[in-house]
Amino acid sequence: MGFLASLPPRELFRWSYVINLDRRPDRWRKVTEELSKVGIVPRRIPAVDGIHLGKIEQWNGITRRRWFWPGYVACTRSHRKAIQWALREGLPYVAVFEDDVVLKPDFYDLISVPQGTRLLLLGSRPCQRAEKKWQGFTPCWRAAMLYVACRSVFGELLTAWSDETIENDAAWNRVKGGVYLHSSVLGCKEPEYSDLMHKVTSE
Repeated sequence: MGFLASLPPRELFRWSYVINLDRRPDRWRKVTEELSKVGIVPRRIPAVDGIHLGKIEQWNGITRRRWFWPGYVACTRSHRKAIQWALREGLPYVAVFEDDVVLKPDFYDLISVPQGTRLLLLGSRPCQRAEKKWQGFTPCWRAAMLYVACRSVFGELLTAWSDETIENDAAWNRVKGGVYLHSSVLGCKEPEYSDLMHKVTSE
């Protein structure tokens, strides 16, 4: 169940995956350099590419809802793929990173995990509504770029992400207990061009 609290901070990342598009080897190189600064050696998960999916909003019969755009559905399918790999490999838990994550320098020193945590959300993405900043990044509740999941939540996440009518981050709300959004933002998206949103994410 929720044994993440018993692990030393570095041990949380023993099994780490990075979701990365085949057409973005530049991001793979950059994220491996970023993670190597804190001793993390990730495995690459080939991301599902939205440019190959067509007009998903027509498949679902709903238009003008952004999570039906190919990029958003591809993102959801990519995270689902990462958890499927972890399940197939029999991992007790897994850390999942998106390939444009930037870690806070004192990353390990700030990590705290409450007892009973099964899903640890450590990251956020730029959001104009947030007030506090570090290194020019603004934190938001959306934390898909960096999380650690116990095997006990794999099934719940896969079930949530099988519903492509919800936004990717809404999966956290469907996990029944043991979800902890870390009080300190430890990873943010790099403010550059987003393959998902097709725009620059810096403010």
